[in-house]
Amino acid sequence: MAPTKSIGVVCAKSFSDTAKIRSEIEKGVEHLEDYTWILHQKPTKGSGISIVNAVLSEHGIEPFVAPLLPYWNGPDKDRRSDWRDGEFSSTCERVIVFHHGNTTKPWAEAEHTIARIYVIEP
Repeated sequence: MAPTKSIGVVCAKSFSDTAKIRSEIEKGVEHLEDYTWILHQKPTKGSGISIVNAVLSEHGIEPFVAPLLPYWNGPDKDRRSDWRDGEFSSTCERVIVFHHGNTTKPWAEAEHTIARIYVIEP
């Protein structure tokens, strides 16, 4: 079953172009009124995802936050973020990714991607 009416938002910790974040999320809210928004992580003071959360709040939207589940952890390496990213790309209809062009996360090349991926660079 294909995902419907859900948007995942990912924001690299080092992505600091708050005007770009605000502008892109405003466009999304304007064009995709009845979608469920899901944040990649909890908003923390000064983070890009906190800007996303603020814009959504201004529009009366309370987003969900994707968890890092303990049982996703591998025996040799912490795999929780990999699993969460996979969940985003396979269960959301759209994913907005605020990352730098030199990112190591291949969002647009994920193996089981169902979502439309929009990578926003500064």
